[in-house]
Amino acid sequence: MMNRMLWALLPLLVSCSSQKQLEYTTPFRMGEPYVQPYVTATDTDISYYEVMIPILSLDKENAELQQLYYKGMQLPLQITLKDIGNVAIARYTPKDIAESQGTDTRQQSEKNDTAGQATVPFPFELSETQAVISYVQKDRVKYAELNGIRLNPAVQLQGDTEYSTY
Repeated sequence: MMNRMLWALLPLLVSCSSQKQLEYTTPFRMGEPYVQPYVTATDTDISYYEVMIPILSLDKENAELQQLYYKGMQLPLQITLKDIGNVAIARYTPKDIAESQGTDTRQQSEKNDTAGQATVPFPFELSETQAVISYVQKDRVKYAELNGIRLNPAVQLQGDTEYSTY
């Protein structure tokens, strides 16, 4: 009896796997991604970074860009029109990097449990020049890898130096 129940539940358990599979073809085309650091006029420390992903083509009815997984962080993406065309941008601060790299999984689990939140470990192993972009296609979340992310020289901010979200 127990074996029958186990065999009946096995397909359900396998289909609920938390492993994220990378797609090799996407319904959009991207240019070469890069990271742009920004500094204030009065301080040489980095204020924030923007990961810029040029979007060469994207049918918004067929796919919607969601998140960027980069350096242990999960960052929201926003599509913006820049001088170079449409760009997907994810912003983060040096503090975000320190928090993502300074907390091991056990500490993060304890921190999330005390806050009443579910623990979600970073799902990908990536090098310094890799990231993963998530997108929704036909009500399914899919993932594509980005390679060759370069770091541009810092740009000095003019005016308001306060980091803000979109």
